[in-house]
Amino acid sequence: PNSILVSSSTNKVTGIVQGLTLNLVAPSDTAIQVTVGQNVDSLVSELTTFIDGYNAALDRIDELTRYDVDTNQKGLLFGENTVLQLRDRLNRELARALPDSYILRQLAGVGITTLDESGNVIGGGRLRLDEQKLRDALSADPAAVQSLFTKVTTVKGADGQDRVSYVGIFASLKNTLRSITSSTSGLLMDQSNRLADQLDLYNERAENMQKLLDRKEANYYAQFQAMEQALARLQSQQSALSQLSGLTSWLSTSSS
Repeated sequence: PNSILVSSSTNKVTGIVQGLTLNLVAPSDTAIQVTVGQNVDSLVSELTTFIDGYNAALDRIDELTRYDVDTNQKGLLFGENTVLQLRDRLNRELARALPDSYILRQLAGVGITTLDESGNVIGGGRLRLDEQKLRDALSADPAAVQSLFTKVTTVKGADGQDRVSYVGIFASLKNTLRSITSSTSGLLMDQSNRLADQLDLYNERAENMQKLLDRKEANYYAQFQAMEQALARLQSQQSALSQLSGLTSWLSTSSS
């Protein structure tokens, strides 16, 4: 009872269970029992890696944008609003709640929280994983956890065209990161282009300033050379006057 016959022209069998692929290695004369279950440990490991990476990224942003009042030192990106807006945008994505129709609506429901073990806010949007709460949620309703993380639906736009709606937290976050990091129209690319334009402008100003300084230098050298020539002429005239004065004195003596 409840058995089905499945055949495949290759050693890969799909379609038996949604999302499941069987890779057949070799024929067998005896029955083989396959048990399909959740790989909870793998999911816990992946989420732990994500949270560690996310917190490290926030630490780096803080380091680059902070101002140390004790040393009067500024981070390399201090005052750069784009970076701060990016951080706040990611924090909002992870704090977002799904519509009321969903069983699990926020990451806190699966143990991903901004609170430490004592219930205090960690700060800066940093996350912590309550592993046991995640495992309990997966055991109680894995489909609800999947929807919370990755749910994507299609909705009708104002023009009647289908539009993808990224409902799940990580599905939405992935879409947001795609819009930020796109090599053609992403936020970071736009900022990079803006900085490149500013650099070109500063380089042009520096070149113009250097040309102005070169002209001033040449003018000062010309003035100095003209002054030296004038001094040489004055010295020559002074020598001639001295000789004339001596001749006048001699003539006066001779007349006496």
